[in-house]
Amino acid sequence: MKLKLLVLLALCTSLQAQPSDFQYFSPKPNSAMVTKETNIILRHADEINPATLKSELVVVKGSKSGIHEGELILARDGRTILFNPYHHFASNEIVTVKLQQGVQTQNGTELDEIGFHFTTAPDGITQLYFDDATNKFISEKLPGFVSKKNTRSDSLPAPPITIHSVDNPSPGYIFMATWDRNTSPRLYGNFIFILDSSGNIVDSVRVEGAPYDFQVQPNGLLTYALGDFASNVPLPGEDLQQIVLDSNLAFVDSYKMKNGYTTDFHEFLMLPNGNVMMMSYHTILYDMSQIVEGGKTDASLIINIIQEQDREKNVVFEWRNIDYIPITDSDLNLTDSRINYSTLNAFTVDDDGSILASFRNHSEIMKISRETGEIMWRMGSPRSDFTYVGEHEENAPFYHARQHNIIRLPNGNISLFDNGQFHSPPYSRAVEYSLDEANKVATLVSEWRYPNGNIFCATAGNAQKLSNGGWFIGYGVPSPQFVERNAVEVHPDGSIALELSLPRGVLAYRAYKFPWKEFISKPSYTHIEVKEGNSYSFSNESIKTGVEITFASLSAADYNEATITRLPFGPKKPEFLGGLPHIYPVSIVFQGLAINSHRSEFHFDMATFPEIKNPATTSIFWREFPNSGLFLPLPTTYDTLKQELITTLNGFGEIVFGDMANTYSANIPIPYEPANKLRVLPLDSIVLRWTGKGNYSNFRVQVSTDSLFASTLLDLTHNSSFQIFKNLANETKYFWRVKSILAEMESDWSSVRSFEATDPYIEIVAPNGGEEWKHVTDEVIRWQTNIYDTVLIDLLANQQNILTIGKVPGNIKAFEWQIPGGLSPSPEYRIQITSLADVNLFAASEQSFSIVDTITSIAASDIVINDYILHQNYPNPFNPRTTIRYQLPTTTQLELSIYSLLGEKVVTLVHARLPAGNYQAEWDASGVV
Repeated sequence: MKLKLLVLLALCTSLQAQPSDFQYFSPKPNSAMVTKETNIILRHADEINPATLKSELVVVKGSKSGIHEGELILARDGRTILFNPYHHFASNEIVTVKLQQGVQTQNGTELDEIGFHFTTAPDGITQLYFDDATNKFISEKLPGFVSKKNTRSDSLPAPPITIHSVDNPSPGYIFMATWDRNTSPRLYGNFIFILDSSGNIVDSVRVEGAPYDFQVQPNGLLTYALGDFASNVPLPGEDLQQIVLDSNLAFVDSYKMKNGYTTDFHEFLMLPNGNVMMMSYHTILYDMSQIVEGGKTDASLIINIIQEQDREKNVVFEWRNIDYIPITDSDLNLTDSRINYSTLNAFTVDDDGSILASFRNHSEIMKISRETGEIMWRMGSPRSDFTYVGEHEENAPFYHARQHNIIRLPNGNISLFDNGQFHSPPYSRAVEYSLDEANKVATLVSEWRYPNGNIFCATAGNAQKLSNGGWFIGYGVPSPQFVERNAVEVHPDGSIALELSLPRGVLAYRAYKFPWKEFISKPSYTHIEVKEGNSYSFSNESIKTGVEITFASLSAADYNEATITRLPFGPKKPEFLGGLPHIYPVSIVFQGLAINSHRSEFHFDMATFPEIKNPATTSIFWREFPNSGLFLPLPTTYDTLKQELITTLNGFGEIVFGDMANTYSANIPIPYEPANKLRVLPLDSIVLRWTGKGNYSNFRVQVSTDSLFASTLLDLTHNSSFQIFKNLANETKYFWRVKSILAEMESDWSSVRSFEATDPYIEIVAPNGGEEWKHVTDEVIRWQTNIYDTVLIDLLANQQNILTIGKVPGNIKAFEWQIPGGLSPSPEYRIQITSLADVNLFAASEQSFSIVDTITSIAASDIVINDYILHQNYPNPFNPRTTIRYQLPTTTQLELSIYSLLGEKVVTLVHARLPAGNYQAEWDASGVV
């Protein structure tokens, strides 16, 4: 039987790549299920001339709601254009955004006209709220809604804190928020706590509602999340707010998500540049039958959103997982009626300004470009880009399972809390990895697991690496089947310094240890009677500010004083002119007494400023009044010999350090396709692909047969992130590399990658000798090849063909085989793979492997494939890739082709005879116009 499957896809201009001088759009072009309250964001690689940004040049039109007017803002970075509509869009409409010609960059370059569109969500997509009258969840929040389920009486006591052991814990204070989730009866009030190093209560505040994640932010302010939830588990759609306190626990501010999203508790960051980042869980109705067989047509799909707001609370960045992560990557049952397919539970800003995010239901850490929104790499699970070294192989591929709390450490490593749900038995641990991001290698540096039994928590938790090399671990919701602890401090040698617990049912989502008040290092040094022309070091053996001042000119009275105080925090409420720098978490306050005026040269010793990662690209900023006002840039030089930052100043006030390179540097791109050292057929062409990091205007790509690139076959500069290389010569090895360009700056070259054009070949990878496979178990046969035609997989015994295992396209390079129970046990089996197009092209296992008899029965399959099915491609719309899934009930000669709406064949993806089964094919439409 021959069956031809025709895929009809609209090939319109939306598939074309947007001009790369604009690096980021929100909503993402061609995205669907967008909230009707959304704003629109466009970010350019260069700074925009604000005088040329006029409202008439921005046209926003809904297919139902028509033309929209709105507030047009150039964000503080000078590159991001914000359009905040005055009125919401209509439901289920296509919104077209067009930026017309006329806008110019600061260097006078006029931008080309650009446009894109997105689709808003239909009506009927609502969030869940609790109705006390009916004791059920309903889909609209009632006016004046107050959940009596969580209303707290002032008469309820604080939950008791049990100290199990204390052994010389490190200095500092413990920060913890507690929520009594018991329902019958409620036993305790809800509190935010500050405990001393031994676990004794130092300060606390009773709160009405459920508090989460009480912590000290990089600017020295305190924050926690506060919600009023209807049950003992916060559900997507139940709103909360992020509360900001000062050092006296007095209210300062509050933040909530915008663009139609409710605020989630899992993460809140106050960035040193004055922006904040938070997140949301948002429920949409989704036809999961288009994604997975048996999926509900009206499933509640929960998507995750990361949002960044500036000091004026404008949304300047927004990222949605559904735009970048396939739903099928989840480890959940996708046929359920309610699916939180990713479960974002933590994120942080990396040293290069990107986002490191933890996704529980993928068991992955992902790095996301804050400049473009693209995923730069994925770490963990079977989809990992990284190879793990030094890990527990018995846990592979889920070395960390449903983890939380990703952190980039000062030493460049990362730490996370491994909940360990898929370990056997399940156990939770703190873990530290060093990352080689270029070669994608994650090496286990250290780990800590509770030694006196086992602690396992399926949800929540955090692992904080202390400055002394120890750990402070919050165990979230510890399982009652194991040892129950809510927080444990660990000495550098692995011994326990402190362990405490809360009553069962009382949740502490995370627990932290921070220096606080008298333990916060604030070195301060005062010189009395400074004189003109003299130089003064504001340090001694016990006080280290790292500052030296030479008073070039000075007008001062007798008994004058000059004081330098160094703070381990970034500034509060900072404002900057022009581009927004990456501000380091350290600041200097310069004060004078009886000094009328001065002009002085400041030297900052970088050996004493480990917070400043890139002094060569760092600028110094100053404002007159600490904690308020506009920072002005100071002339800054870096003495590479003395390793000093140098500037001049003629006033007093607050000094901070900002790395402009994180905003305006050309970063090395990451090449990813083809796989390094891949052997390919000498076809007409091969596509080289890479992804940019941070800002870029163009890329330069080179191809050579010389690994040193003394001569090149191709040397091009353009703004696409791929390059087609043609006319491959057989038996030739090629090398390629790429760099990024931003204005006048160029990055270093990427690592050199290679590919080789060879004759067709097949090589067996597994089984290839010595393996022991068991009856009625699923094993994966793997091979390497450069052919695309169908291959025949046979089982050999004593060099004789005894069984045809299956047929599959060769480029799949893997076949899952359930070993039949009727095969005779023997150590003399081999696999042979043969090309059906050329029976003289074949390969067999180099050495034999064994099949052993350990199982006496075969379980019947629950799923019977009895029809041909072509599933809806996903994602749809897409840019530029989509995946097409199909099902075959019997061996079939199949052709899978893409046609335009005019009936013209665009490409054939599969033309082969395939056995019964489920398949998928990926189509990349980058070159389609």
